[in-house]
Amino acid sequence: MVDELNHLVVTHYRNQGAQIFKIKAQDELLDRDPRNNTNMDKLVPKDINKTGGIPHELEIFVGARVMLRYNVLVEGGLVNGVMGVITQIFWPNYRRDQMYDNDIPDFQIEFDRIGIHRLTPIAVKFPAVKNKGTIERRMLPIVLCWACTVHKMQGCTVDKAVINLGSNLFADGQAYVALSRLRSLDGLRIEDLDCLKLTGTTPCNEDALEEMERMRKYPPAPRP
Repeated sequence: MVDELNHLVVTHYRNQGAQIFKIKAQDELLDRDPRNNTNMDKLVPKDINKTGGIPHELEIFVGARVMLRYNVLVEGGLVNGVMGVITQIFWPNYRRDQMYDNDIPDFQIEFDRIGIHRLTPIAVKFPAVKNKGTIERRMLPIVLCWACTVHKMQGCTVDKAVINLGSNLFADGQAYVALSRLRSLDGLRIEDLDCLKLTGTTPCNEDALEEMERMRKYPPAPRP
């Protein structure tokens, strides 16, 4: 659902005349066995969670909302999960446009909390399918994020959000995590509400609830 929604937003901007660039990752098998003639495409995992969180392909444009998927500079706040908007794209050799399909640009993002930063492509390594070697992927360390999963929003705080609380909820406390991302109810919109997911026999983690009840028996710690 998340990928579909992000694709719809890109399509909307394309129809509005935005210049969309398709960026393809550069993958290399570092330790190929000479006896292994398997096609490269069959060696690369399709699941982004098995490729270091870095996508195989990405459509970007100035104005695209993106999320960083890699700890680029921890001390500067450039960590996995921070979000912002692309404000500039810098093509190789100071070109003004994409010339080749395998061009991977630098880019500038105005982040929600940490200002404007220029970023470059990164290289990540991950196992090939069936452990047939190690693949190195060079790519932009971002994904589109007009829509994203509740898991990716942990630790984030937002002013506005449209939250799906339907049948796709699958984990204890998932609805709480989503709702608690907002600063106030003024910016909240709920879609596809499945009340049984919130009021069922196990709407929360029972172990966590038991621990909270246990802690309530103790007096609060004195303030310094």
